[in-house]
Amino acid sequence: LFVRSGPTWTEVAMLVASDAAPFDAFGRAVAIAADGRRGIVGAARDDDPSGIEAGSARIFTLLP
Repeated sequence: LFVRSGPTWTEVAMLVASDAAPFDAFGRAVAIAADGRRGIVGAARDDDPSGIEAGSARIFTLLP
């Protein structure tokens, strides 16, 4: 997660899945709300209770 101040971009956080595993494809699809405070990150090949490589998505909210 980066914040821009003038021409300079600064990394302020790194978004990670709590159950990250190799080849989950976390971050392959990302969408950010128009307000810039919320986003959703997909993990196309995440294994979950729905099945092997069923995929998942995580919603992140930037706190004030």
